[in-house]
Amino acid sequence: MEPILEQFAEEVKKVKRAAPKIPYLSNVTGTWITDAEAMDPNYWARHLRQTVHFAEGIGELLKEPARVMLEIGSGQTLTSLAKQQVGKAADYIMLSSMRHPRDAQSDDEFLLNTLGKLWLAGTKIDWRGFYGQERRHRLPLPTYAFERQRYWVEPQKTAARNGYGPVRAGKKPDIADWFYVPLWKQSVVAQTFDQPVEKFSWLVFVDDCGLGAGLIARLREQGHSVATVRPGEKFKTLGPNEYAINPQTRADYDALFQSLAGKPPQRIAHLWNVDRDGRAGLELERLERSERLGFYSLLFIAQAIGAQNISDPLEISVLTTNLQKVIEDDVVCPEKATITGPCKVIPLEYPHIACRLIDVVVPEPGGWQPQQIERLLQEIASPSSDSVIAYRKNRRWVQILDPVRLAKPGRTPSCLQDGGVYLITGGLGGIGLVLAEFLACAVKAKLVLTARTALPPRSKWEEWLGTHPADNDLSRKIRRVKGLEKQGGEVLVVAADVADVAQMRAVIDQANQRFGTIDGVIHAAGVAGGGIIALKTPDAAAAVLAAKVRGTVVLHGLVKDSKPKFFVFCSSINAVAPVPAQVDYCAANAYQDAFAMRDHSEDGTLFLSINWGVWGEVGMAVDAVVPRAFKKAQEERLKKGIRSDEGVDAFCRALSSGMARLIVSSEDFPPRVETSEPIDSNVAEPRQSVPTPASLHSRPELKNAFVAPGSETEQALVKIWQELFGLEQVGVHDDFFELGGHSLLAMQVVSRIRSALEVNLPLNDLFEKPTVAGLAERIETIMWANRGIAPGTTYGDRAEIEI
Repeated sequence: MEPILEQFAEEVKKVKRAAPKIPYLSNVTGTWITDAEAMDPNYWARHLRQTVHFAEGIGELLKEPARVMLEIGSGQTLTSLAKQQVGKAADYIMLSSMRHPRDAQSDDEFLLNTLGKLWLAGTKIDWRGFYGQERRHRLPLPTYAFERQRYWVEPQKTAARNGYGPVRAGKKPDIADWFYVPLWKQSVVAQTFDQPVEKFSWLVFVDDCGLGAGLIARLREQGHSVATVRPGEKFKTLGPNEYAINPQTRADYDALFQSLAGKPPQRIAHLWNVDRDGRAGLELERLERSERLGFYSLLFIAQAIGAQNISDPLEISVLTTNLQKVIEDDVVCPEKATITGPCKVIPLEYPHIACRLIDVVVPEPGGWQPQQIERLLQEIASPSSDSVIAYRKNRRWVQILDPVRLAKPGRTPSCLQDGGVYLITGGLGGIGLVLAEFLACAVKAKLVLTARTALPPRSKWEEWLGTHPADNDLSRKIRRVKGLEKQGGEVLVVAADVADVAQMRAVIDQANQRFGTIDGVIHAAGVAGGGIIALKTPDAAAAVLAAKVRGTVVLHGLVKDSKPKFFVFCSSINAVAPVPAQVDYCAANAYQDAFAMRDHSEDGTLFLSINWGVWGEVGMAVDAVVPRAFKKAQEERLKKGIRSDEGVDAFCRALSSGMARLIVSSEDFPPRVETSEPIDSNVAEPRQSVPTPASLHSRPELKNAFVAPGSETEQALVKIWQELFGLEQVGVHDDFFELGGHSLLAMQVVSRIRSALEVNLPLNDLFEKPTVAGLAERIETIMWANRGIAPGTTYGDRAEIEI
């Protein structure tokens, strides 16, 4: 659609437009349409191209309880998506107007059932229009007692976990103890390479600097089987065990692993981010190249491994150059930092895959010395719990987190000045507004706030407030902006995409004309990630990366000549302690951290990246829609989060510290940054205690009849589903998603199957076969393929076969 947008907008200009008379939700913004948007031709061009914010729109509807939602049109896709978002809430009724294509009942029967449910829900039905000229007579019938029986799962008691390690104490009372800095310490490899080494099948993504060639030669000398792959225009076999692929073509990775199906890799060495270019070339070009050869390459590798059902233990060593700031002389290329996301999140979603990230320095002319090759070979061939490693001058370093106590400054940070001009991207978001209020109050700041969604024209604010509910999102933001001005600040609010150079240049020009030179930047714009790697598309990942990654490049390029006093990134603790389904968000925050380390003090500008922990009153964690079963755990998590006043306090301490990067966590935090040991998928959600029989609920009314499990595999799966959903009965044909399952709960199912049945089931299988019967058939097929056991063989027979 991109090439036609401008022409499309011109065509829309020719159409007579009017403000809507009936409120409706915008797919572009996820909130209620404004008159200005509805009449703006550029809005409809964006509508043609930009992401559909369906989840946000449903979230806006859910602000009013007891909604009745009806899907108009073919199929039930939107109803299913909305149900997953709401969970098992009994106070929301969601219905479809047409049957599912696989549903055998007639269309008339289905439609009449839906109409009846709408009437039962209290919806006003035009019966006169329904019956037309037919005559009906009221017939009295005896009453009957309702079965007062609940069907949906109550929230279960959980042990909260932060997705990284065990939580010790609760919220720490002293803000001075909330800070951590990443440091490097020297270390050694646990195993020496001259010990007997098991022979593995290796797949090496070869670099152009000679490192891969040296490693391959030594591996083959050791007797390992090695296949190589280089970047090319398309998938091609170059020779025996030698391949080329297009790094940005997902299908090429499938073709590569299909070619290796006879001997799938047990070790992968990925060297496509090893180069000697440093910071040469245009920054956006370097960024696109690094993402293509790094972030997306690893994303596609993981997806291809899942698609090929490679379930044996696998280790991926990712080697980079100029990524880590270990010693003072290091040159950092932040564009390579996005590779951090896949390295950290792949082991969380694919527990049989371990990843380690190893940063090296390309030697001066003369090439890689045998000693260097040997050290790196020892590193990637030896088991290790270290997953973030660097080599500098033949010394091995690992990263740790060091707690640092930051006392409250006695005055406003010195880099802030009275009447200063400060640009805040994401300035109408929760954290952005909190920091804007602080600046307005503390130094009577002139504030430039950017946001993706425009406020109504200032001249219509009072009219808007008088005609919209107090809890309307735009109403709330208007009141907050008016509050900034009452506190002494001057405010310019501009709708702009921080990743768009032209739009942000216009913002800077407006700010300079009205207020003067910008004195400081707070980059708080961001898009929440979401979605497991197996289903992640490049477009979805790019949307998350855009604000924090490209937005950083755009902002820095536009303001660097004015030399602002500070440039602060609102990064996330997710870059340090990642969670499943956040590969792109982890990558985006890691980029900002690396950018701050690169230009910590460039021409008098202080660069600071703050890895914020969970805020309890505002921010993405507060706005996140979680399944009903986990709302209680989410509430407990937010209670221990950072309050707005505490966030301002921590911001001042961080800004006064002179540090390039600080992690801020209101809870205790583990000292080691990383571990490559597989982390159980259950960290994606609070751990479920096994329900007692008394706490189990009756099976809900589903479109299919109950069929009891037959084989031992089906019985084991039914037990897992009963525990996760808290149901007395689960039939072998009950649909996982109709019961209320979602992608992160699916990861728990896969994890428990791995523990109970010793089968590494690809996550995709649950999406393709979302019933017990379908999964059981798939699991038995895997057992047969892996162990030579025929499908349907009982456990007793299997024991005899194995003996």
